[in-house]
Amino acid sequence: MNKLNLLSLDGGGIRGISTLHILKQILESVDRDKPPKPCEYFDMIGGSGSGGVIALLLGRLRLGIDECIGVYRRLMEVFRRRESLFGLRRPKYSSKKLEQDLKVILLEIGYHEDMLLHDLDTSCRVLTCITDKTTRKAMLLTTYTNQRNPVRLLDALQANISHPSLFPSSHNALPLIPSEETTNPTHLLYTEAANIFPSLKTNLNCLISIGTGVPSTTTKPNSKSSKQNANHAMSINAEATAEGFIRQYTELDDENRYFRFSVPNGIAEIGLDKVDEMGCVVHATRDYMGRELVHKYFLRCADALRKREDTGDGDAILPSETFSPATVYPVFSQWINHENTKLDTIVEDQSDSPADAQAEPPSENRHRSIIRRYFWRF
Repeated sequence: MNKLNLLSLDGGGIRGISTLHILKQILESVDRDKPPKPCEYFDMIGGSGSGGVIALLLGRLRLGIDECIGVYRRLMEVFRRRESLFGLRRPKYSSKKLEQDLKVILLEIGYHEDMLLHDLDTSCRVLTCITDKTTRKAMLLTTYTNQRNPVRLLDALQANISHPSLFPSSHNALPLIPSEETTNPTHLLYTEAANIFPSLKTNLNCLISIGTGVPSTTTKPNSKSSKQNANHAMSINAEATAEGFIRQYTELDDENRYFRFSVPNGIAEIGLDKVDEMGCVVHATRDYMGRELVHKYFLRCADALRKREDTGDGDAILPSETFSPATVYPVFSQWINHENTKLDTIVEDQSDSPADAQAEPPSENRHRSIIRRYFWRF
């Protein structure tokens, strides 16, 4: 039987290009001649922010790593500053422009803009961490929860990109934003996987966590820059989560079942939207991967990934029959039809409504609807 591989991807805006190059190196270490697709080796991928975008591209669309790098670079062009009518730079970004770009990119790679997030194929499950913009509560969007009013892939991608420091409320129509509290989704991914696979503790083969830069201990927040402060807080949060996870599950590291990659050298200080500095991020990432100790760490990680195939007899690792998804609410469709209704009121209105399992499938104009609420205690 095959043991389980999990992949956790931190948020970090344009620094997600570092995540992709690290993952590319891991896959090439597994098979230099024919690197596998991530969806072929990972049973579950979790991401937050830019990590959520990458998780969806790799797991839902099943892109190869090189194709994903190309698509990701295209997506990050939304942060390319454009001149206004009077030659002045616009201070923020437009969610409407982002949505238009996402539609074009999806069509270019062969997918319709109304493609659903839900995936009948659960060989590579995907979860992304987002936040209700009004209530500030953490939620999950997943590919494996079949709901009555499923959310579109496009909406999930947009929610993961639309960081509030870059897309102000007046420019961002979506009720969901990336989760700042779960910049590093490793703990959340592991807990969710354990809910789905009760045998995870003994049947976890490998958990790989990839960050978007280790923050400098000398860098201090700048009270004059909300974007800098948000960036600094995200980096600190991600590394604190990594430290907390390894303390709680130290045996995974001892048994070569947990690996954490994240580039030092200051890339954590590069802003979420600094698209012109992606080249610097890639250069620093390659420098990091070229170090002898890091290179050996990659080889150990690749060896661990290969061990997922167990030649011994045994039953397949199946999801729990008693696993039940967290509470869901048709927020998107309600929100679309209630322009002046706050999101928390819509959720409250739905809290006592029983799900109708025999209901007719939703029409196309109600595709933007379901979110999955996940209550998490740190």
